[in-house]
Amino acid sequence: MRIAYILSRYPTVTETFIREEMLAMLEDGIDLRVYPLRGPQDTTWVVAGVPDGGIINHVRRFGFAVSGANLAAAAAELTRSPARFIAACGLLLRVCPAGIAGAAKALYLLPKLCRIARDLRGWGPCHVHAHFANLPAAGAAFIGRLVPASASFTSHAFDIYCRDRASLDRLVGAVDFCVTISQRNRRYHLQKLPSSRHDLVHVVHCGVDTTNFAPVKVGTGPLVAVGRLVPKKGFDLLVRAMAGLRDMGIDLPCLIIGDGTQRHELESLVAELDVADRVKFAGARTSAEVREALSDATAFVLPCIEAPGGDMDGIPVSLMEAMSMQKVVVTSDISGIRELVTDGDNGLLLPPGDVPALVALLARLARGEVDVESLGRSARATVEADFHSRKNARSLRSLISNCTRTEEAR
Repeated sequence: MRIAYILSRYPTVTETFIREEMLAMLEDGIDLRVYPLRGPQDTTWVVAGVPDGGIINHVRRFGFAVSGANLAAAAAELTRSPARFIAACGLLLRVCPAGIAGAAKALYLLPKLCRIARDLRGWGPCHVHAHFANLPAAGAAFIGRLVPASASFTSHAFDIYCRDRASLDRLVGAVDFCVTISQRNRRYHLQKLPSSRHDLVHVVHCGVDTTNFAPVKVGTGPLVAVGRLVPKKGFDLLVRAMAGLRDMGIDLPCLIIGDGTQRHELESLVAELDVADRVKFAGARTSAEVREALSDATAFVLPCIEAPGGDMDGIPVSLMEAMSMQKVVVTSDISGIRELVTDGDNGLLLPPGDVPALVALLARLARGEVDVESLGRSARATVEADFHSRKNARSLRSLISNCTRTEEAR
């Protein structure tokens, strides 16, 4: 089986779950090609902590979107089948994010998409899969129409909740099937879709390789939080909670790993609340360094919220990593998180945005009032059962296999 991945970039710091999925595909003997639409992100130092498994050898880059070679590919596609080319271009404009900016980006990428299509046609029968329901997915639909080939995409969170609904629904209708990472997302997709499309929207969770995040002993070190420093992660709430713990006389430090646009704001809040002695920012770290920090953590904390504009997490992979290591997690009852964390069973949930509730939970942990061993064992079992990257990649592969068999039968 041949599968082509259409991605915005590869590699990236915050999308290790895609690498895990592709690695599982390679290990199962899938013939893989990876097409980043944008230039490489210099994150080698970050991803070095997890084996690439040779994925980089399957990456094919076609440079500047409107290079001479890419423009020549577009001209060749137009000449080859004018009707098919025009239909595919119309599809691309219908399913890309609405507005002048979305159309401009789609047209800018069109020559590169044509070159990818020609490359895939020379490769042989294949399936095209994209991650994120924005330009990569629109590009996959375009390529599938042009080659022709079956096509699908995986939707996550911001890519569906922070874009226009009409073009999103058209996108779902333009591919052979859609995968999303949570039942909550699936319900959102189905709201406006005709019932005839409902069976083609599937849930395949993101996952982690539990061998990379092995169980560790109960920790007595700091609280650890991992994620991009952006509003939806709720790190400002965590900083305020640390001030609340100080006021209660509880001495429990906190380490925040990650970087992002909110860092200066968070550092200013730390100074304002006078908690610099107990809140430290570590910046971006390798996977190995994250595992090391988690190994002695008292708990993993991620108080996610819905940010202005509707942006929110789907099911953060950092939660899965901590749970795989048998760490108790404290997080918010929001989005798809409740599909991973069950309060009091494999973690602790709090209402999103509720600082007093967060302070109360962290105080219980500090006082030893939580059975962290039991929660940790249950957390690990949950990840192994439902959020293991290899198992979930095989679920996606099965959907693709069924799709390609249907295509061959037509």
